[in-house]
Amino acid sequence: MKSSNRSRRREFLLCSLAAAGAAGYATRAGGHEAYRTPSVSRELVFRGDGVELSGTLVVPESPARPRLGIVLLHGAHPGERMIPLATIIANEGFAAFTYDRRGTGKSGGDDPRENVSAERLRVLGQDAVAAATLVSAEFGGDAAVGIVGLSHAGWVAPLAASMSRAIRFFGLWSGPVCTTSEELHFSALAERDPDFWRTRSDVQVAEYMKSVEYRPDDLDPSKTLAGVSVPALWIFGGKDNSIPVALSIARLQALIRDGRSNFRYRLIPDDGHNLADSPRQEGFRYMISWLNELAAGELQEPER
Repeated sequence: MKSSNRSRRREFLLCSLAAAGAAGYATRAGGHEAYRTPSVSRELVFRGDGVELSGTLVVPESPARPRLGIVLLHGAHPGERMIPLATIIANEGFAAFTYDRRGTGKSGGDDPRENVSAERLRVLGQDAVAAATLVSAEFGGDAAVGIVGLSHAGWVAPLAASMSRAIRFFGLWSGPVCTTSEELHFSALAERDPDFWRTRSDVQVAEYMKSVEYRPDDLDPSKTLAGVSVPALWIFGGKDNSIPVALSIARLQALIRDGRSNFRYRLIPDDGHNLADSPRQEGFRYMISWLNELAAGELQEPER
C-alpha cells in the first residue's frame, strides 16, 4: 500500500527505535514513550515461503506463560522488525514476535515495496503463517497465536488466517477491506491533500470511487474474509487519507450481515491512518482491550 510522506516518516521512526531498544532504552519518538525492554527477548530464524527470515521474540518479564502469542505484520513501509511496538505489547502480558519482511534487514528474498499483486500478497501470507507456526511451537502449542498488523497487513492477515489453523485471531489498525485497486485509486487523490477531509464530503468520495480502474492482479479481501471464522477486529480512523474507510466499513457490515459475527470494527472519527503511534492513543488501547478479551475467554477452534 502506498503511504503518505507523513505516514512513511512515522513508520520509519517506529522501526528505527530498534537499535536503541537493544541497549535497553528508547527515547520518545514516533509518538512512543520511553521504555525499558523486557529481559526476555531473542532472535529466531525460520523458513518462510522459499526464503530464510529473521525476527525477534519479545516476552513479558513475568515467568507466567504469555496470555497470547502475537505476530506483528508491517505496513507498507518500512519492512524491518518493529521491536519498540513488540516491547510495548509484551509489557501488556503478551508474547510478541516481529520479523524483518522478506528482502529487508536480516531476511532473505526481495522486497518490491510497491508490489501489491495478489500473488505477492499470498507469498507474504505464507510468511506470516510460518511465523505463527514458529511462535506456537515456541510455547508448545499452549498459547493461542494470532496477528496484529498495520495498514497493508489488512490484505495479508486474512489470507494467512485462511491458510492455516495456526492463526487463531487477527487485529488490524487501518486495514483495508477493499481491493488493492480501490485503495490505490483512493490514496492517489487523498494523500496529496492534507486538507482532504475538510474539503470533501463522503458523497463526493463515494462518487469518485465509482471511477476505479481495476488491475488484472487485484486482490479482494472480502472474498477471503467470507470464509474466515476466527475472531477479527478492524480499527479505523475517520480522517484516514490512505484507505477508503467508508467503503471498508460497508464491506465489513455486509460480511457481518451474512453471518460473520466473529468480525468487529471500531471507528475513531477524528483520527487518521496512524492509530498505533502511542500506547495512550484510543486505537492502541482498544486493540489491547480486545486482546485481553480474547485472552480471558476460551478461543474456539476455527471452522474450516
